[in-house]
Amino acid sequence: MSGSGSSPSGRGSLREIFSLEGAAAILMDHDKEKAVRFLRVGDFVINLIMQTILLKSPPSCTILMCVCVLGELQWPLARDAPVFRVGLRTFVFAMPGLLYGLQFHASCSTDVMDTLERVFLKFGYYKDLNESGAGYNLQDNEPQFWQRMRPQIELLAHQTLSRLGHTPGRRLPSIATNTIDFHYSGLLRALRMSSTAKMIGQAILSGSVKAIHFNIVNPKSTMRRLTSNDGKLRNDDDHPTYYASVNVFTNLVDAVEVAWKVASGDSSDHDDHHQLLQKSNHVVLVDQKLKGLRAWRWTKQGIIDLMKELKSSDT
Repeated sequence: MSGSGSSPSGRGSLREIFSLEGAAAILMDHDKEKAVRFLRVGDFVINLIMQTILLKSPPSCTILMCVCVLGELQWPLARDAPVFRVGLRTFVFAMPGLLYGLQFHASCSTDVMDTLERVFLKFGYYKDLNESGAGYNLQDNEPQFWQRMRPQIELLAHQTLSRLGHTPGRRLPSIATNTIDFHYSGLLRALRMSSTAKMIGQAILSGSVKAIHFNIVNPKSTMRRLTSNDGKLRNDDDHPTYYASVNVFTNLVDAVEVAWKVASGDSSDHDDHHQLLQKSNHVVLVDQKLKGLRAWRWTKQGIIDLMKELKSSDT
């Protein structure tokens, strides 16, 4: 990002908060065939990436992002994006335009899965469907597990995303060609999401994210100046911590897709670019569970600066 060499905020840091061998990532595509694709098999890791940024008031804050890693594949774990436990060792991640499945080997103990569940509770919008009485009683190792579960999972994912203020699913092009189908494929969006997550993580680790690059969701509720008996500000208001909204990632992936459409001569999507930059300054967290969420998103300048770097690495 521009000016990263002189950033006064210092470099970020990375901490591995969970790791486990023997996992598989699945993509439930939004194409006409509703394809279910295996993406990666390998070791699963969750990384927490943080950067302290100097401000005027409060004097500083910490922004953080949480990312799931499976081999070369990455996707975000965010407080405003659903994570469902659908079996003993199977989970679903939903975000605008993408629906992932995560499945662990049958040898993984329930204690380890419970530890992972606690991570999801802290850093995601988590729900155990087995405990909620949703009736998902298939065994993880049953044939066609994901194909059979998908209709129920997708419906719940879309309902939850809508409740969280997101637009679920994908808007597919009205005219289909082999080239357009490829550029709208869920697989390519997943790869773009992975590249985006890596680039954002690197921007935070390098200390190149500045105050002009992000804004705060619901600042009136997250920046309350509550005082203690001695009249001093609480520590968390002196130095607040903000979680990355899932839109930190999806807005950039959307921007890459819009840029490709415009470059290919599809003039109908010029308005999409304008609307994308406009919505970077606005978010509505509908669900009451997120009412007090401290979250950050990109400003227009943040999107523009990151797009310059994403442009050269677009698949």
